[in-house]
Amino acid sequence: MKKILSFCLAAALLVSCTRSAAPGDTTAPRSDTRPPADATSVQPETEPVTQPPVTTGTPEPLNFSEASAEELEKFLRETFPETDGSTSTLPLDKALRAAIGGIAEYATVIHSSTHASFGHLINKSKDLIFSVPVSPEQEEQAKNAGVTIEQYAISKEAFVFVLNAENPVSALTQQELRDIYSGKITNWKEVGGDDAPITAFQRNEDSGSQNYIKTFMGDTPLMDAPSAMRPTSMAGLMDAIALYDNAK
Repeated sequence: MKKILSFCLAAALLVSCTRSAAPGDTTAPRSDTRPPADATSVQPETEPVTQPPVTTGTPEPLNFSEASAEELEKFLRETFPETDGSTSTLPLDKALRAAIGGIAEYATVIHSSTHASFGHLINKSKDLIFSVPVSPEQEEQAKNAGVTIEQYAISKEAFVFVLNAENPVSALTQQELRDIYSGKITNWKEVGGDDAPITAFQRNEDSGSQNYIKTFMGDTPLMDAPSAMRPTSMAGLMDAIALYDNAK
């Protein structure tokens, strides 16, 4: 019976931001300037009445210590940068907003995916994304769009390789994993397991996980994989592993 090996992404915690590549431009673009429905001109109390009011559409200042959770979330929704990112980083985005606003839980945040959010970043419909390090192909895509990408590493995460619990192999070195994913090691007996071929799943080319496996491989070439071995979602990958020929 065949045995399988795959990898999955635990959580991708890196933020990217974009700005126009025009000379002298140092500010990140804001794509969404929608005014809140109840926005009004603001006249700061400390300013003389002869001073012009703030432009209509600017959210009113909020007293964070006295505002309700609903008011805090509304204020952040109107003033926080437009964000997107990997689905695995959605809890981070929510937690960041909640921490800034002093809210127990921030609910109204949506992430598309690693690939889609990067497209939203370079077309300037989003201000920043929570994602994995960009690939060389993505860097080229941004360059062609006239956009400079700035990346800030904000956390470390686990990169997890998954196999059936009944497989007698309980540990693999990084070099053994590179040898498996380069095609140099093809049988479990080469790493202390049974005499059975290794079926090594990958993710689709534009996924964050695939960015990671390429980074992990370094100078070792990553072998190609048929489309059947490249599920297009993490859930699809786990289903493929669970259902694949029911082998350990």
